[in-house]
Amino acid sequence: MNSNGAYLDMGAAGTAASPLPDETDTLRFYNSERDQRGIVYVRVTIPLGDRPDRIDCTRLYEMELARLREEIELLRMAAE
Repeated sequence: MNSNGAYLDMGAAGTAASPLPDETDTLRFYNSERDQRGIVYVRVTIPLGDRPDRIDCTRLYEMELARLREEIELLRMAAE
C-alpha cells in the first residue's frame, strides 16, 4: 500500500546510439539525429475516496519472532 496521500513520480528515458551505417549500401537512409532523443515524464497521483484502514501486523510479527526463537532453541539442543 502506498502512502495515503498524493505523490509525485518522475523519470527520464532515452535510446543508445546505433552503429554507423554500411557506407557501401547507397540505398540505406541514415539520420544522424535518430538516436539522440529522450523523454522526461512527471506523474502526479491523487487518490480518490476514503483512505483505507492500515493492517496492524504487530501481533503477526511477534508470533513469528517467538517461532524463530523456539526454532533456534531446538537447534541449540540438537547441537549439544
